Amino acid sequence: MLPGTRYDMVVVGAGVAGCMAARIGAERGLDVCLVEAKPEERIGEKVCADAIGKHHFDRLGLAYPEGVELKNRIRGVRVYSPSRSISYFVPGEGFIVNRRPFGQRLLREALNAGAELLDRTRALRPIIKDGFVVGVEVKDLEKGTRAELYGEVVVDASGFLATIRRGLPPEARMPAEIDPRDYCVGYREIRALGAGKELEEPDVCHIYLSTELAPGGYAWVFPAGASSVLR
Repeated sequence: MLPGTRYDMVVVGAGVAGCMAARIGAERGLDVCLVEAKPEERIGEKVCADAIGKHHFDRLGLAYPEGVELKNRIRGVRVYSPSRSISYFVPGEGFIVNRRPFGQRLLREALNAGAELLDRTRALRPIIKDGFVVGVEVKDLEKGTRAELYGEVVVDASGFLATIRRGLPPEARMPAEIDPRDYCVGYREIRALGAGKELEEPDVCHIYLSTELAPGGYAWVFPAGASSVLR
């Protein structure tokens, strides 16, 4: 990694949004640098519900998950009232993905399109000149060295951490912090079903609206295959 390296586009974060942005930019002939703190082999690891609607793949032109990427196919969601006496079925095709292989596929597509990956590299702050973000200061997490990457376009795809947004000056008029009312803490378990037990609806996600189970949010049980559920 050389100080002062210049690109057409610098993308911070190699999650779904970052890899997609890097791939699309590279496919359009841009010189793209993708910056990610995780090592390359761990990109895609994330604790989430793993459910994605089929329409997202259709809109983005992504191939549907298959093989090791696919845990289960979903035909809809059932939503329960707090008392569980009433439920509504909302039809909609989707997938339960195996998050790491899915993320690795998105990364490969970005790299195959020509994007350059700087893994084990943390974005520290935006570089601002004349009121514009012109680059990113980064740190090599193995060597401890710092460098400046410049880009005509800088994309902050670092998710909740919002590495670039948090470093913007007040005149940018963008909130540095997310309002606590707009996010909540999530918790996930992977539960194996007992011997001989089967789900009544093995291809339906269940969502429970309950202040007792999840104050301010909801509880969920998503089928992750023949022998386990996510909750």
